[in-house]
Amino acid sequence: MATRYSDYITIRESKPAYNIGREEQGEWESFIPNEQFNDILRKVVSAVRNNDQDAHKSFWIDGTYGTGKSHAAAVIKHLLCDEVGDIREYLDTEYASRQYDLLRQSVYDVRSSKRLFPVNLYGTESIAHKEDFSHRLQSAIKRALKSSRIDRFLCKNRL
Repeated sequence: MATRYSDYITIRESKPAYNIGREEQGEWESFIPNEQFNDILRKVVSAVRNNDQDAHKSFWIDGTYGTGKSHAAAVIKHLLCDEVGDIREYLDTEYASRQYDLLRQSVYDVRSSKRLFPVNLYGTESIAHKEDFSHRLQSAIKRALKSSRIDRFLCKNRL
């Protein structure tokens, strides 16, 4: 029989601010999704799943400091970019309730045919003018390819 609060409640450890550019292993999994996040996740999955080029849409997470934007973005990044085995426990735990069957399955459906490649731009990245953005984006893509070792794979296959 339960006799302590800890028998009913589990407190998740988390940091006061989330830095998506300097994530620690498994840190994203401390995120507790709410209905606002679930709506965002539905929209992102819908945009990714759609094969019609005109239906692909960018998304923007907006909010005041400390509201969880970076942590939410990290969760979306991991759900769409990590190996399915690495996200299964999170999805099956956080979305175990029957009311989330459709959302959980839609993430699995997308992941059965697609795995996105993450490229992070964090903060302003010293972008002062609109012309700076394309250079910073190219640099971020190059860093992401290099850290994933995909650039070596591409070079080997070209020869």
